[in-house]
Amino acid sequence: MRKVFISCMVVFFVCAMSGCKLFKKKKARAPQVSPVSKVSSVELAHEILRPKPYKFKTTRDPFRPVIERKHFSSQGLPVDEPEEMLEAKVIGIVLLGEAHTALIETASGVKVFKRGDMIDSYVIDKIEGKIVVLKKGSNEVVLKVGGEENE
Repeated sequence: MRKVFISCMVVFFVCAMSGCKLFKKKKARAPQVSPVSKVSSVELAHEILRPKPYKFKTTRDPFRPVIERKHFSSQGLPVDEPEEMLEAKVIGIVLLGEAHTALIETASGVKVFKRGDMIDSYVIDKIEGKIVVLKKGSNEVVLKVGGEENE
């Protein structure tokens, strides 16, 4: 029985290797495709075969992080950024009628300010005697005549 099985296998192997049509696999034929019609414009062929290089348009430094880094405490909690120093100097205070006005020198020059006016992002809260009180949220800055500053 074993000899019969081995002999059948040998016959099958010899027929398959010799090119017998019974054991050959038929190759799948690719469907015939009709030739493409000619292109009327040569520019299209040039665009396809030789594309123009892409020009990158950058508006920012690619090595700079997208999200700005905030200041963190030693425990990893976010801390408010340090306040910018207000560059203002009170030159003098004038009483006009019942309203006080202040002559204040800022980066843009000497100007006349009254209560409620803004200097940078600070609002003038009070003008009294020889002081001008500026507020920005909960932050309060007191400027004295002559350029002294107290917080």
